[in-house]
Amino acid sequence: MINFSSVLGNIVKGYTALILLLGFSACNIAKHASNNGAFLYENQLSVHEKKQSRFYSGDLESQIKQQPNKKILGVYRLSMRLFLLGSGEKDNGIKRFMRYNLGDPPIILDSSFIYASIKGMKAYLKTQGFYQSEIKFEVTGKNHRKKVHYTVFLGMPYTIYSSQIHVADQK
Repeated sequence: MINFSSVLGNIVKGYTALILLLGFSACNIAKHASNNGAFLYENQLSVHEKKQSRFYSGDLESQIKQQPNKKILGVYRLSMRLFLLGSGEKDNGIKRFMRYNLGDPPIILDSSFIYASIKGMKAYLKTQGFYQSEIKFEVTGKNHRKKVHYTVFLGMPYTIYSSQIHVADQK
């Protein structure tokens, strides 16, 4: 007869050891960031309105060109860690598998993407009637972990109150 509690205990121990191994082996991401630049860890967007205009900021978030690596359970960037773990000095099949199949390369902060995002946001806001909008950004964070905070000031939207079309009848 199979003892399910011992099998379950062994599975939990195995997963715990795997998580600890991955966590401790790829903890020092600062050495990887110093070679390439700072990693993008978060984008924040705050929208300031002069008048309640029912503006949905999710549409502006889709205009941000550079997105950070995805997190597992909102805490751990496993795919980036696997990529960095597979990027060692010695290259073998396991490291290539971890790098190309399991991992995602870390996103390096690039100012050209920030300016392209601002340009896209302004174009989107113009299509929504916000012609005097202003967008500012600020990059904060540690040496190797950067956050980009976009601040959008909408202003007053242009709206069309009424329109009339006069058509001359040719009868």
